[in-house]
Amino acid sequence: MPPPAAAAAAAFAVLSATGRQLGVLGSYPPTVRQNASEELPKAGLNPCFHQSALPTRCVLGSLRLSHSSALDGFKGDHASEIIRILKSSDGDSELNEVLSQFADGMDEDVVMKVLQKQRSNWKVALSFFKWAARLPCYEHGSRAYTEMLDILGRMKKVRLMGQLFDGIPEERQGSVITNRMFAVLINRYAGAHKVQVAIDTLYKRKDYGFEMDLVGFQILLMSLCRYKHVEEAEALFCQKKDEFPPIIKSWNIILNGWCVKGSLADAKRIWNEIIASELKPDLFTYGTFINSLTKSGKLSAAVELFTSMWEKGINPDVAICNCIIDQLCFKKRIPEALEIFGEMNGRGCQAMSLPTTL
Repeated sequence: MPPPAAAAAAAFAVLSATGRQLGVLGSYPPTVRQNASEELPKAGLNPCFHQSALPTRCVLGSLRLSHSSALDGFKGDHASEIIRILKSSDGDSELNEVLSQFADGMDEDVVMKVLQKQRSNWKVALSFFKWAARLPCYEHGSRAYTEMLDILGRMKKVRLMGQLFDGIPEERQGSVITNRMFAVLINRYAGAHKVQVAIDTLYKRKDYGFEMDLVGFQILLMSLCRYKHVEEAEALFCQKKDEFPPIIKSWNIILNGWCVKGSLADAKRIWNEIIASELKPDLFTYGTFINSLTKSGKLSAAVELFTSMWEKGINPDVAICNCIIDQLCFKKRIPEALEIFGEMNGRGCQAMSLPTTL
């Protein structure tokens, strides 16, 4: 009979190999997400939005004609040549002269390609944006404005970002200003730690004909939590419960914020408030709190909560099972990990959410 250490190592190797084959171990991201903004809006998107409040770069696709590949290639070459010129230019005066050859063929697709290649060079991006705005046969659309605002906000040039937004011509505001643009502004103000400005921006939407809806409020909460302003986000959440119903997805944002910030005490407090309410925790709620418990060294409490899910008829998803099994193996609690692994296989947990490539 092999010694206990060798047996444990062999069991761990078998569990790891089998788990990775099924996509359970090592192929799923942590349940707690640093940025949950990619998850939430699509789950609760208001159909009245004329453009989705998705994170930056999540631009909805459009139908393309059969000649689109050749056209895209032409625009790509156009954009590449402009980018080459921008890299070697010395100032705005020179830009006006050397870019004039591209004026007639300018459109928003070309502008977007150039701006996206200059995201880390805000001065060049802004100079090009202003040059294109002066062209007689071209007007910036919503995508170009939103991209430029995001570039400025990303580089913490929030004053210039605000000036650019305020400078959108009044006659074009109806077609240019969108929910997604406001989502970018709110996120970037939060990232620059301008908490009150981010909150004011949410309510500024009303001045442009947008309703105060739950999705916009959730984006504000997510943005504040993402940049560690969880206390302010929770205070706002509690303050606005009459205006925005406290559904479980909103609670999840606050819970996830405290977990990402590493405050288990506050995460426990929010968890207890959820349990005490009439709302039922969903898989994201369980997964977020279980992940926080394991990362704080409370593995036994995490296993107990995990087991209670099955007892209540709630089937953990692959990400939650992965979190528990991974930590049990790390703590050399191989028999428990094998037991959970066998249980999840028996309940058909392994194949539902598998990625297409492992």
